[in-house]
Amino acid sequence: ITGLGCNVMAIMSSRNIKNEPKRIATILSAPFISCSARLPIYVIFINIFFEKHLAMVLLFLYSLGIVVAIGISYVISHFIYNSKAEMTIYNLPKYRKIAFKYLVRIIYQKIKGFVLKAGKLILIGSMGLWFLTHYTFSGYTTNVDNSILVILSNTIAPIFKPLGFGTYAAVASLVSAFLAKELAISAMLIMYDVSSIVDLQNTIAIEFDAASALSFLVFTLLYIPCISTLGAIYEQLPKKKYIIFSIVTSLTIAYILSFIVYNISKILI
Repeated sequence: ITGLGCNVMAIMSSRNIKNEPKRIATILSAPFISCSARLPIYVIFINIFFEKHLAMVLLFLYSLGIVVAIGISYVISHFIYNSKAEMTIYNLPKYRKIAFKYLVRIIYQKIKGFVLKAGKLILIGSMGLWFLTHYTFSGYTTNVDNSILVILSNTIAPIFKPLGFGTYAAVASLVSAFLAKELAISAMLIMYDVSSIVDLQNTIAIEFDAASALSFLVFTLLYIPCISTLGAIYEQLPKKKYIIFSIVTSLTIAYILSFIVYNISKILI
């Protein structure tokens, strides 16, 4: 439930789960819950293509994320770790007035721990994205159209054609959203060379149709979690195999379900 606000908070709160297999299952399934950072992307596309069915499409996306999260959690709990069901009992302590010094110290320790562990991934990701948007293979550039990001996006774009959005701008926005999901819209503004949301909506209406738009939203919902979420996963499960599992699983599920949604939508819409 916390993941509906932010996946990072959901993962951090999993430390209260004493059963280790259940804790791992919770951490690795939490990124599939649709966080609030994805909402701006939904709103832009839904207002263009599904204005009359806004609530239905939004409910579909949130429900799909929850269903996938439950499925991943079930598979991890019952097939990978074969964990048995356990009852969790919480003993609530007496409510007491918290000393301000103690509160400050706890907050400082928690923030420091997150920044030192997850912050490393965030810093590396930020530097990587800046490099991709400001350099070509021959040197520094101020023209984003010549950047490595655009070149790589054009190279990767054909992979997404079966999903309905095989354009460099769509792919570049997905790459940018890896740093933070909200950046997908900002990246599209840059890639399409428009200065306002209205102009962006007009461009999206041309570049996408209803089927490809819904496919793009499903992929945005399920593909690689943002770098802060990966940092939180690494902070809770400091082994590379869990990061690799999260990336590979999310990309695979996102691609398969987006492909299915796109092809069904072409028939029904």
